[in-house]
Amino acid sequence: MMGFQIKGREARRARFAVPRTATGPDGSEYPVLDADGVFFTVEWMTSPEILDIWTQTRQELTRVEFVTEEILEEITAANRGKPREVVTRRQVPTEIVDDDSLHFRVGTNVVCRTVVDWEGIEDENGKPLPCTDENKKALIAEAGGIARWIADLVVDVARFEEESETKEAEADARFRNGRDPARDEVPELADGMHSVHSGTA
Repeated sequence: MMGFQIKGREARRARFAVPRTATGPDGSEYPVLDADGVFFTVEWMTSPEILDIWTQTRQELTRVEFVTEEILEEITAANRGKPREVVTRRQVPTEIVDDDSLHFRVGTNVVCRTVVDWEGIEDENGKPLPCTDENKKALIAEAGGIARWIADLVVDVARFEEESETKEAEADARFRNGRDPARDEVPELADGMHSVHSGTA
């Protein structure tokens, strides 16, 4: 009988100490949380799941405004190089979304989706604060860098896992095709050493 194991969501979680500052993909440093002893338990997401949050959030924040578009007369030999007359005007629906609001809301939604537990977050009486979406949003309102840090972390892990899976699939394909991955790599040789091949030249 063949045995198999189905990984549950618990296997996709890890505990992280929340830093005071972090470095973004562009190399700039930004504040995360001005406190010590805070830990988040984060559940990974795949790139498609992250993209779904981005798409849904963008749809929620996008508004449609009508912009006036001017239709100019066609270019002819007589008007070439001169200002052209406006033939007509029409109202064109245009989607508008504020990029700063979009990034912040996406980060907040990612935190609500991925942070499943925390330690070191207390209320004004020093009692542990439940890890609820409402409390996560309240924390982000005080320390917006948390949303950016979690989003960067989750995206990095998703990319790392996908790259690892791709490499494993490629190695498996080479093995199944009868190629030894180890033979594909040429070892570095010390000075004066030569590689030895079996068989005739």
